[in-house]
Amino acid sequence: MKMEIGNIIYGLRKSKKLTQEQLAIEIGVSTAAVSKWETDNSIPDIAILCSLADFFEVSVDDMLGRTDMMESHGKIRAQSYDEKVAMLDIARYLLELKTVSEFLKGDELQREIIKKHYEDQHLNFAVEFMIKAYQMKLDSDEVYEILMNYSKNLNRNENIKFRMIAKGIYCIMEKKSAYYTEEVLCSYLGYDMRKMFYECCKDERYETLITKQEIRYKYMKQTCYSKNTDLLEFFVKIENRMIQLILRNLDQDTLVNALKGVSGDVLLRFMDNLSEKMIFYIAKDLELWNGTEADILEAERNVLQIYQRINSSLAEEK
Repeated sequence: MKMEIGNIIYGLRKSKKLTQEQLAIEIGVSTAAVSKWETDNSIPDIAILCSLADFFEVSVDDMLGRTDMMESHGKIRAQSYDEKVAMLDIARYLLELKTVSEFLKGDELQREIIKKHYEDQHLNFAVEFMIKAYQMKLDSDEVYEILMNYSKNLNRNENIKFRMIAKGIYCIMEKKSAYYTEEVLCSYLGYDMRKMFYECCKDERYETLITKQEIRYKYMKQTCYSKNTDLLEFFVKIENRMIQLILRNLDQDTLVNALKGVSGDVLLRFMDNLSEKMIFYIAKDLELWNGTEADILEAERNVLQIYQRINSSLAEEK
């Protein structure tokens, strides 16, 4: 057993790219103690063994060599890297799920989540459990505690992955900030994967996907600014071609003012005919809007005039 523990401590330390001195500082022992463990001249007592297991995020059984976690140092690192790459995709799914949860509530959120199915069985289980928790009115701490209990029955690699999923679900239910959630998820991947994590999460296509989702979820239930600003509600039934022609004749300020007054159905009709980049700019302007009802009415009347002018022109061509 002494030989097995020495190899395991050595392999785990190398997988984290730590020196003996750095590990000693983390655990609160001398460098000489770490050296003796790794050379099989002594073994850590049970309290220190538990501290080592917690630090390396493994079980005590793993530390004692009772599992097949480690056949060689090279295999440890390969398994760790492969697992982290797979976990990176799961982290992205969790961030996407967090975005959805910020704009949908209750039954709407549950219906949207149910539509999704992920390749990872543990992620599917945790997401389905979160839906059930919403229905049973469990709070985030209770959900996190239960999920963490499930993680204890998994092997080392699956345990780390499931703990990350559990923490991601907790962040979603607690409505933690996007930055905090990203950092928490990244911490399970490790410092060596940090750059890859942020490159993937900031990938332009992924960022565009999230932006479009945010906009749709945020504005789909918008109501007219007031009973007076319903001048464009019939636009929900006009053809895309007409909307595109109108957009070509509108400046951005007029468009933003007009969209601030319409219902979500009409707003999305306009959004669906804008480029992805323009959608982003318009959404930002809508968030920062500080106009008045008079500004909205003026803009809507301008849109109506453009519509009537284009309609007349098309009629003459016929």
